[in-house]
Amino acid sequence: MIVKVGSHEIHLVIAQPAATYVRFNGDVTGEDARSISNVVRHHLAGRGGRILVNVAELGGISADGRRELARAEDTFHSSSGCYCELLFIRARLTHKVILSQIISETATLPDVKLQTYFFESLDDALAWAGLSPELVFGTDLPVPRRRC
Repeated sequence: MIVKVGSHEIHLVIAQPAATYVRFNGDVTGEDARSISNVVRHHLAGRGGRILVNVAELGGISADGRRELARAEDTFHSSSGCYCELLFIRARLTHKVILSQIISETATLPDVKLQTYFFESLDDALAWAGLSPELVFGTDLPVPRRRC
């Protein structure tokens, strides 16, 4: 299932563990971040899983957007604890700085075990996560390829 939020795209993957692929395209506003967090929260439903975040086309993240993305208590919280892996794809240094601020706020939650990984390509992230492109993007959809 694909959900569009502004110019951004979220692919909800039925897998074990649950997986979500988020592709940012352009700037992220507070409203974008709130909507994306809501979709991911409902998909993971407190059970954890993998979130693949493609930031190759990410512009900037507004201050409101950073605050919304850092409010992960509702997204990752569960009564029995939650394990989540964040896989960032094609993050530039400026993205890593902004993302590290967001991640550091999330990582302090007592019942959340959060691991972050960085990959140079979508293919590498999918292979590491053991996800087929067909599972993430559907058999009728073209798999996004790295632009040269």
